[in-house]
Amino acid sequence: MRVKRAHTRIRAFLIDEISAPRTMTFDINLLPKVVNIQGGTIVGKVSSTGKARLYTKAAIKTAGSSVKDIELEVPITPFVTGDTVSIGENTVNITDVNYDTNIITVDSAVTVAAGDVVSGTDGSEKAIGVLRERMDLVGDFADEDQHGGVLEYAKVIADACDLLDDDAKTELKHIVFRELNR
Repeated sequence: MRVKRAHTRIRAFLIDEISAPRTMTFDINLLPKVVNIQGGTIVGKVSSTGKARLYTKAAIKTAGSSVKDIELEVPITPFVTGDTVSIGENTVNITDVNYDTNIITVDSAVTVAAGDVVSGTDGSEKAIGVLRERMDLVGDFADEDQHGGVLEYAKVIADACDLLDDDAKTELKHIVFRELNR
């Protein structure tokens, strides 16, 4: 009988830890309403509290004129209802997030082009590290801030990292991103 390893997801994106991960507190109110967040997800930090949350920068998938519903190109929408975000020259508030369709709804109509960026305004739009292990958001601790290891010095497989974009690669100066040879 083969024993399944508990940290299978770590092996999916992590090549080498250059230093131990830093334990950070994640604000439960700023995490998406999903069952879990996979290891390898890019992390940002809220400037006012110092707590971690997911990296809040994402490209827009579908163009539109005077729209309130905006489709994003991310596997897990990092935004939550109540976030203030910038889209081009506009600053708007998110009134709804549909995690199944990756669509955010904003309080003011905006004109967007495919590839435009939706960016948080709380500091988390700057990448600070990579979540080391899966973070479960259900059970006894679903209403409490969570703690997770964030890698700041490591070698990882870029294709296996969620929310990774060119800006995050630049900001994560001590993370070496390798492409998966297929």
